[in-house]
Amino acid sequence: MTQPPANDPFLLVTGASSGIGRDMAVQFSRRHRLILNGRDTARLEETRAACADPANHLVWPFDLAAIDQLEHSLGALLTEHGAR
Repeated sequence: MTQPPANDPFLLVTGASSGIGRDMAVQFSRRHRLILNGRDTARLEETRAACADPANHLVWPFDLAAIDQLEHSLGALLTEHGAR
């Protein structure tokens, strides 16, 4: 398994709390740092725990239907984690 470099950009996985989104996140986590998006924080945390190197990935519980708040919310997440 290859570790993503600390300066590697994040890959956003929507619907990461279940189904195909969760499966994709687990697969992508082997080579990329991820932002795991969905509305259920507990299930997103379960997905992160199933990923390779869970500490490399961020959980972003946000409803993408709230488009007017998307830029602010994502920016705050990245700033909070020093990824901006």
